[in-house]
Amino acid sequence: MWRIWSRATLKLSTSDELLPRLRWAAALYGQTSADIAVTGGVHTAVDGLKAVMAGASAVQLASALLSHGPRYLKTLREDLARCSSATSMNRSPRRAGP
Repeated sequence: MWRIWSRATLKLSTSDELLPRLRWAAALYGQTSADIAVTGGVHTAVDGLKAVMAGASAVQLASALLSHGPRYLKTLREDLARCSSATSMNRSPRRAGP
């Protein structure tokens, strides 16, 4: 019997691959009217926040979800909530500038 498919080996991204993507997102931000999405290297809530701070309006988490399963979304959401509350506690009530 002929084998129609073969087992492919997936090479998933790691957080180590995030920095060049952040640099490109930051370089493109404000230079184009297109939305910027960071794909590859986003594995944690902090990785996602870094991407958004660099100018991304979207991030993709395919490798993280393939590695950890769909339940990892709950962990990411909880981590984002913790980051958000920690950030809001450190904000100054005064606005910068005039």
